Amino acid sequence: SPQPLRPQIDWHYSCLWLLTRLEETKVEVTKHYANYRFDLLVACLYDFVWHDYCDWAIEVAKPLLQPGNQYRASTESTLVWVLEETLRLLHPSIPFITEEIWQNMRHLCQPKQASIMLCPWPTMRLLPDTNTSVQTMRFLQAVTTCIRTMRAEMHISPAHTISVYIEGIDPSSDTMLIACQGTVQRLAKCHPIRPMPMELVNSACAKEKIDGMTINIPLEGLVDKQAELQRVGKNIIKIEKQMLSLEKKLANDRYVAQAPKDVLQSEKDRLKDWQRMLQASKDHLAALAKLS
Repeated sequence: SPQPLRPQIDWHYSCLWLLTRLEETKVEVTKHYANYRFDLLVACLYDFVWHDYCDWAIEVAKPLLQPGNQYRASTESTLVWVLEETLRLLHPSIPFITEEIWQNMRHLCQPKQASIMLCPWPTMRLLPDTNTSVQTMRFLQAVTTCIRTMRAEMHISPAHTISVYIEGIDPSSDTMLIACQGTVQRLAKCHPIRPMPMELVNSACAKEKIDGMTINIPLEGLVDKQAELQRVGKNIIKIEKQMLSLEKKLANDRYVAQAPKDVLQSEKDRLKDWQRMLQASKDHLAALAKLS
């Protein structure tokens, strides 16, 4: 059975990140309950369970749970502890299913209470310094999501292990990459991420900027040139139409004067996003032209 959660020096960075996210979620959930904002409450818990716990924590934890792994005990404890407290946070909203799940896992937690209904509301937990772990996990998420998105957009087969190169990485990001390299390889189905070699600088590569870095995926042998040219060309036309419509909207002095500030700022941010997307698509088009 998983060991009770206790201060340990062998916590994996993903566990400390998950515990941090749980504490942040507790604060948000308690606030929404106090304000009777059950819509925000459910959205907050859904995001935590579905995205943080299922999408990331469990996926990262799979190799850590293998026999002999140094992080196995602390990872088991963390996953069980976080799930149990999350069930208590969810219980007022979905009482029956949380009771059922809790009863099926109570032997792992060995609580004094016979029912989740009798359990106290989760209290805040004092954690060790988790900043490095949180930053490492966010770096892993950003890089993995970037590579996955690029693969999906170019219709690269999930069975194909691709090469990925990185440019403009700073020392702190390089340290985080070393820490999560194996996990990124597994989740993004790629070879070890390496610095961009000089001989590939002018080659045909799909590029995406994240946090000051540039992710490069060499295109040779990966994509159908004509099909990709057609896809990117259609995407450019779509973005340009959206930009033109929004630019006309923002050029309307009456609209600008009457629109709420937050809405206006959101529209301006959306325009900037489209401008970046347009430039990225044009850069991708130029890279495709280099393919034989």
